[in-house]
Amino acid sequence: MLWRRERALLKLLLCEEDLLNSILAGKEHFIIPLRKQYNLITSAEMDILFINIEEVGYVHEKHVQHLRQLTQGTEDNVGRLYQKQVRIKDYKFKFL
Repeated sequence: MLWRRERALLKLLLCEEDLLNSILAGKEHFIIPLRKQYNLITSAEMDILFINIEEVGYVHEKHVQHLRQLTQGTEDNVGRLYQKQVRIKDYKFKFL
């Protein structure tokens, strides 16, 4: 039974790492180049297109770090980890 938990946790970690890598790639390939070319897009358009993506990346990076710690330990705090993320999300992010 323990191996199922470990397997599920590793699958979750891989999925979350893929999402984090996609966020970082989007930032590297789209946000940073668009900021360098001032005449291509306005700052208001940048805000509309990429609202909160840097904050999402930061929070998600912390989330992946916590998941990595859980995969290395014996504690079963995955549920608590998501509860913390929900609390952070409610206070930190802006919604459209």
